[in-house]
Amino acid sequence: VEVRQLLELQREDGGWAQLSGLESDAWATGQSLVALHTAGGIPTDDSAYRRGIEFLLRTQFDDGSWFVQSRSWPFQPYFESDFPFGRDQWVSAPATAWAVMGLVLAVDQEDVVRLNDSQFAESTETGQRHAEPDNTPVELVAAATRKVDFVKDIKPLLDRSCVGCHGAKDAESNFSVTSRDAIIQGGDSELNAVLPGASHDSPLVRFSAGVVKEMEMPPLKARKKYPPLTSNEIALLRAWVDQGAMWSAEK
Repeated sequence: VEVRQLLELQREDGGWAQLSGLESDAWATGQSLVALHTAGGIPTDDSAYRRGIEFLLRTQFDDGSWFVQSRSWPFQPYFESDFPFGRDQWVSAPATAWAVMGLVLAVDQEDVVRLNDSQFAESTETGQRHAEPDNTPVELVAAATRKVDFVKDIKPLLDRSCVGCHGAKDAESNFSVTSRDAIIQGGDSELNAVLPGASHDSPLVRFSAGVVKEMEMPPLKARKKYPPLTSNEIALLRAWVDQGAMWSAEK
């Protein structure tokens, strides 16, 4: 009964969520896969298990970690552990552990042995190591070269694609795009969303351009209502940030 109930909680994206009102994440998905296999006896080649694996592989970052947003009240300051994601690192680290456990259960030990043997044979025959995976990040479109006007070029984009979730009231993740201070400060992550003069490193630009998978803004599921920025609009956004991210009231 419990196995069936857990399987019924699997989302269309293949993952599980910690609460019904939250998105699927690596913590809940990895934990569910481990429970299904070790306690529920579900084989790792089961279609539900494979969909969970696909979700985890799709949401994994290039450094091998998974991101999960913290839900704790920000009264307790965190200290830096060198795990990525700022104040979200303390939930992302165990989430990464659960994700790895869920994946490891599906690894065939004989496949690992065969893979290691083939890599060793290749390196012996060619004198070269097995090729490393290409983790080259997706490049952003170049910034526009003209002077950008915030009121004419940028504010309409924010109003169209961002304000619906990140307005002045009840802003999602406490991130608002309704003032210069707010859009620079960022939200719950405590990481600046905009770095004036450095568009390439600004999370707002990178998320809007889809550089960070599974953190695209607007979210993929909301794009019928909030259209994503086009390449030309990303170029304008980059230029605006590079030119100082000036707001309408500033000269």
